[in-house]
Amino acid sequence: KEEKEMKFYKVQASGNDFIVMLEGEAPDKSRRADYAKKLCERKLSIGADGFLVLDKKSDNDLHWDFYNSDGSTAEMCGNASRAVAKLFIEKLGGKSPVNLTTGGGITEIEVVNQLYSVKMPICQFVAEESQGNVWNTGVPHYVFEKKFDIKDEAIKEFCRENRFPNCLNDKGANVSLWYKKQDQFFAVSFERGVEDFTLACGTGAAACGLDILKRHSDLGDSIRLQLPGGQVNIRKTNDSVYLIGDAEIIFEGKVD
Repeated sequence: KEEKEMKFYKVQASGNDFIVMLEGEAPDKSRRADYAKKLCERKLSIGADGFLVLDKKSDNDLHWDFYNSDGSTAEMCGNASRAVAKLFIEKLGGKSPVNLTTGGGITEIEVVNQLYSVKMPICQFVAEESQGNVWNTGVPHYVFEKKFDIKDEAIKEFCRENRFPNCLNDKGANVSLWYKKQDQFFAVSFERGVEDFTLACGTGAAACGLDILKRHSDLGDSIRLQLPGGQVNIRKTNDSVYLIGDAEIIFEGKVD
């Protein structure tokens, strides 16, 4: 397989971008972490936040094998879920609703008014630590109410220092920040495996949305968040949480 050209798609949701290949066309599983590091490198390769291999089981069922840009695995990613659902439906003959099996469980994605609504598989409050709250929205996020500038090195250092809350194992957590300006809420995530801010993080948006709704009960059951890469809506219904936003297929190509 490594000697042949492999087809790939480049997709994005809210600026969170991914390289996607199909099972049977992708490198062997033992090589995928290395391919993720090579293909996701900015400026010197295709460049992306993550590398995914999709396995179509039926017109409504899809499995993925997910790697961060450093080759580590990730259980769940809300933005990637929206992006691969769009790819699955528009290019691979899939139909809505899409049942996507991830490392964090099975999630359902529906097309609603041309937007993609992701039912997050796990959304739980874990613990309060220091000045932040730890949430599990498929992957763990240490969430702080804190004004940010993603280009500010001091903010990046704050996130690095808080990557490993006491209540979690040695993989640590993503660090997510949110603040309110006038009537608008802004959020961003410093993602483990990327070790930097990304333009958007779906599980981070869900964690920030739940954190805001927990602290501001007057807001009801939904919140709109402005991420660096675009807007998403977080909606809480009983015990379910939905991440709602658009997605885009950027281009397709082949790589050796």
